[in-house]
Amino acid sequence: MRDQAPQKVNRIADAVDAFLKHYGAIGGDSKYRRMIPFSSWRKYRNSLYTLARFCDSTSIRDYPHLALKKLTPFEHLGKSSQSRGAKSYRF
Repeated sequence: MRDQAPQKVNRIADAVDAFLKHYGAIGGDSKYRRMIPFSSWRKYRNSLYTLARFCDSTSIRDYPHLALKKLTPFEHLGKSSQSRGAKSYRF
């Protein structure tokens, strides 16, 4: 029986989860296990989950279909939240 090569991650939601799991995780006991400070991980998590929801709402499922031109409306979402006092992240 051959060893299987790791599956390639193509879905945006899977890529977000893999990125976050690589840098830290919140365990079943609600404690953060980390490679980076929780504040940084939380910022990545919030920004990436927002990106994943945007992609889902615009039917962008796989990152090969993701193009900078398609992210322009996402960038404008960040600017509108900035007017409410939230931080904005540029991609």
